[in-house]
Amino acid sequence: DQNGLVLCKGGVGLLTESGWYDWYGSPNWNDWYRQTKAHNGITFNGGVGQLVGGYRETLANNGKIISFSDNGALGYVAGDAKVAYGGALTKAERRLWYVRGSDAVVVLDQLASGTARTFEWNFHTLAPIVVNSNGTVSVTNQGKSVCIRPISTGQRFEKRSGGLVYSGNTEEHGTFVRTSPATTAEFLMLLDVGCKNVSAQLSTTATGRTLTVGSQAITLPR
Repeated sequence: DQNGLVLCKGGVGLLTESGWYDWYGSPNWNDWYRQTKAHNGITFNGGVGQLVGGYRETLANNGKIISFSDNGALGYVAGDAKVAYGGALTKAERRLWYVRGSDAVVVLDQLASGTARTFEWNFHTLAPIVVNSNGTVSVTNQGKSVCIRPISTGQRFEKRSGGLVYSGNTEEHGTFVRTSPATTAEFLMLLDVGCKNVSAQLSTTATGRTLTVGSQAITLPR
């Protein structure tokens, strides 16, 4: 689950980890709980993710935080999880910006591989996933909500099945899938906490890109 994220509001889980620990080495543990596809991370080609086999192997293939800052209005963190994919990817960087004034999160994933792959942006919830007519996907749990809005193009949304669900719990699983295999891919997503329909405008110039969320401008890497 390196470079994975979770999102809570007021102590309520909106984008969460999925699955539960039943027993060590169980089919659920091996085939779902430990897999990247069970977390809010990047997979490819139908759920292929980070290394989970071995002991020394997984310890040796650790990603890292490559940048962090917080100026009060805007929090930022970036992680590099390339090595966790065991050589399958040549780039797996995730950047997150928290825009406090809009209570929104921007997530940018930039991915590359020597082989063309169909990349997937996974997320999991403890409440039903609703596909809205405006192109967003929303989740409402205990009165708290988030709308996931793709800013990037070239992906489609799919609901997927998951592993065992603990008795009494609800889990749903979604992924945004790139529409065609490629050696590079990007997901640029806006998590609008509270589904306020916050404004978001992406502009491109000769020197770079800027995403403006509400009144906050964010400089994006190419």
